[in-house]
Amino acid sequence: MKFQFIGDSITDGDPIHGGFRETALAHLTNYGYDPEFVGTLSKGTFSQPQHDGHTGARIDTVEGMLYDILSPFIADVLVVLLGINDCASKYHNGAYRMDRFIYHANAIVPSAKILVGMLGPFLDGDMDRGRLANEHNLALPSIVARWSCARLLYSHSWLNPTELGDGVHPSDPTGYAVLGSLLAREIHEVLSAW
Repeated sequence: MKFQFIGDSITDGDPIHGGFRETALAHLTNYGYDPEFVGTLSKGTFSQPQHDGHTGARIDTVEGMLYDILSPFIADVLVVLLGINDCASKYHNGAYRMDRFIYHANAIVPSAKILVGMLGPFLDGDMDRGRLANEHNLALPSIVARWSCARLLYSHSWLNPTELGDGVHPSDPTGYAVLGSLLAREIHEVLSAW
């Protein structure tokens, strides 16, 4: 089964090579999948470091690249973890841009299951960013629910504040491993119930 992780610096694994993806790969394998991670980028020293975590990217930035990043692979599952940079740059209505993102992703890869992640906590002290993240997370469930090809993932929002070094990114292998474990478990639960 082909998995394509699409996101920003957290998907890329900043500052840890491979970030959560190495742990997610191990757990998805343990759940009985034969996962193949695909993507236009590669970072990490494990067997499948491919991904599409574009550091600093907003939802609309990656949406503009969708054809180029999706069409070479035709993944079975798209795991979309975007929106944190929309909030960081105080770019409002990110959840509504996700609606357009899902529309375009589904048009390019109609067979793919699209799993859209809620935003994690913003603990860097910027109240505006935190407010925008909360607004995003409140709007996202109803947007994702409109699409039969999409489901919501909550695992990123379950991260413990102690696992965020700079208030946004998991700062060490432990924080990323926790995120990878949570994501893999939720991906498995969502796909099993589909």
